[in-house]
Amino acid sequence: MKDSKVLEKIEQRLSAIEKAQQEQNATLIRQEGVLAEHVYRTDLAEQAIKRLQTAETDQNNLIQQMKGAVKVLTALATIIAASASLAAVFHYLH
Repeated sequence: MKDSKVLEKIEQRLSAIEKAQQEQNATLIRQEGVLAEHVYRTDLAEQAIKRLQTAETDQNNLIQQMKGAVKVLTALATIIAASASLAAVFHYLH
């Protein structure tokens, strides 16, 4: 009789261990899905960051080009103004 009670307790404990293991497996499956979603969103975020960095680089290049154009226009305006002033002086002198 004692042997059957010991076997019954062992079976109950094994049953409890199996149930806990099944619950852990279910939890792991859910966590795997959450992890996959997290990895997907992280990839999207990294792609967005790369696009923003590229756009920022493009904007900085455009700003540098515009600064160069302003310098050229300033130089041209200075040359035109100086030429107009010299033309006015020569016209006045003649």
